[in-house]
Amino acid sequence: MIQKKYSIIIISIIVISLFFLLWFFLYLQDNYKNIIESLKIEISQLRQEKENLSIIGQIVDKNGFTKEDVDLSTVLLGKLFSPGMNIGFKEPIRIITHDSNITPVPHTLEAMQKAVDLGVYGIEDDVQFTKDRVPVLLDNPDIAGKKINEITSAELKNYRINNLYNIPELGDAIDFLKGKVKLFIVDLTGIPYLPEGMKITDVPVLIQKTISEHQAEDFVVIQTANPDFLKMIDFDKYLVAWNTFDVQYSYRNKIDFYTLNPAWYVTYEKRKEIYEAGAEIIPVNVTYATPEKDAMRYPSSVLAGNKYIMVDYAEDFIGFCKEYNIPVYGQ
Repeated sequence: MIQKKYSIIIISIIVISLFFLLWFFLYLQDNYKNIIESLKIEISQLRQEKENLSIIGQIVDKNGFTKEDVDLSTVLLGKLFSPGMNIGFKEPIRIITHDSNITPVPHTLEAMQKAVDLGVYGIEDDVQFTKDRVPVLLDNPDIAGKKINEITSAELKNYRINNLYNIPELGDAIDFLKGKVKLFIVDLTGIPYLPEGMKITDVPVLIQKTISEHQAEDFVVIQTANPDFLKMIDFDKYLVAWNTFDVQYSYRNKIDFYTLNPAWYVTYEKRKEIYEAGAEIIPVNVTYATPEKDAMRYPSSVLAGNKYIMVDYAEDFIGFCKEYNIPVYGQ
């Protein structure tokens, strides 16, 4: 009887021990996974940091400072930039003005001329359509209390921006910029109103027609974020910029540029992905705030593309590049 009692106790101890060992094994396995994942993250971060802060001559090709909670200007200026130094850019930075945002007034030929005088590589501007389906340069579809799509192109000639400046037709702007800039990016992403009877899919058709009429296929770029537009563009004839971070693999080696806004979200992996798709990156350094806010982002934006950059304040950016001895195309 006593022997039986001890046997039960021993068996119970063994069962409890096995249960405990099983629980401990599962606990370790679960924690092991967590530890491994943590180590992977740390290793990834260390690799990224190593890439970001590696040889100065290579730093422009390997960067990943994209987190909003990092003071990018402090990090990069402290570790990479100092006045008068050259951090090893392979090519001069090509500046593109966003919305032809140059004084006296954006979206005018006068502003474009000022940009040309600064020596910019390119100009980007928005398009709206008049009642008779003529594309004109303007980001705001309203003028003097009326919508552009309710005004004919002939009537529009009587309107002035700030009572001084004409609203240029796209064709006039193309002729004006021909031979003066290398790229003229026509943005089709902000057209809220269309003329009566015009479909959204008519937009890329009319833009391509205008470009061809002015024989500007070699420098005018069609910028869109609408996948339906891509289906209607002749990639063998026209330059195209895709305005989102989503790589369009079905258009590999067809899309020429990815205009990425904001520039400080451009990671090393995204750059590699886009380059493998056969396109160039134009990082967009625009905070839609103040010149000071934009200036804080210049270091990270420069590293995001290291060949092109789109900015709101071209004069300020040129000054930044001069201060840090960054070569600029046309300067």
